[in-house]
Amino acid sequence: MNTFGIDPRVWKEIVGRKKAMPALMALAASACPTVLNKGLPRKSEQRIAWTTYDSLHSTEQSDLAIECHGDNASIVIRNALAEWTMSHKDAEVPLRALAKWDRKLGVWCACAVAETALKYVPAGEDRPRIAIWTTRQWILGRATIDNVRNAYSASSAAATAAYTAYAYTAAYAAYSASSAAAASAAYANHAAAYAAAASAAAAGWPGQTRIRNAELARLCEVIAQAIINYPTDEMVEPSRGLSTGMIAAGVAGALIAASLMRASRQS
Repeated sequence: MNTFGIDPRVWKEIVGRKKAMPALMALAASACPTVLNKGLPRKSEQRIAWTTYDSLHSTEQSDLAIECHGDNASIVIRNALAEWTMSHKDAEVPLRALAKWDRKLGVWCACAVAETALKYVPAGEDRPRIAIWTTRQWILGRATIDNVRNAYSASSAAATAAYTAYAYTAAYAAYSASSAAAASAAYANHAAAYAAAASAAAAGWPGQTRIRNAELARLCEVIAQAIINYPTDEMVEPSRGLSTGMIAAGVAGALIAASLMRASRQS
């Protein structure tokens, strides 16, 4: 049985026969046998009531993680989540699960996935790139959710204006990643997963199922690396947002570039 670097005794106690989902994985990775031995009475009715934390940051900062791993808590927990992610063959599955547990973590990973498809966006079409950048700024506390909405609307427009299926799916991947930030809780995880599906489709479109499947597997590695690189609480600033002028200037520049491209094609 693969316990993804988690001590088998801890795995048995916390995960057991349950499905290995991110919240449980993070909780199990934050614990250690010392805690089990110290706080687990023999009688089953007195066993520890394990309660999962609602985000990666809260797990890393929990008393349990600090007691068991000290300053290495973040490394231990993230490595376990990264290994778990790479055990999948379809990036949609871990991405959906991560976004359902911790939306900002899931959106961060979806942005990393969508970014791999930007190479299929025509030169001069900046709206998908701006959508990803703005969404990351939101996670870092440097942009508001309204900034994100404006950016993903522009990326959606870029998808509509795309000339090829590759460009369309690449722009849609960026739209999906950023829309996951502003979506309802019930939809955020689906939107994040769409980013993986669209990114894979951009690599193998149309009718290239083998290429798309290989890309979905490769994107699991992209997600794993994004988990490792996810900003810590210390890196996140109090939200102050981006000025409307900054967003408008970026989107306006992209629109002008797209118009020039269309004009050159028609001439």
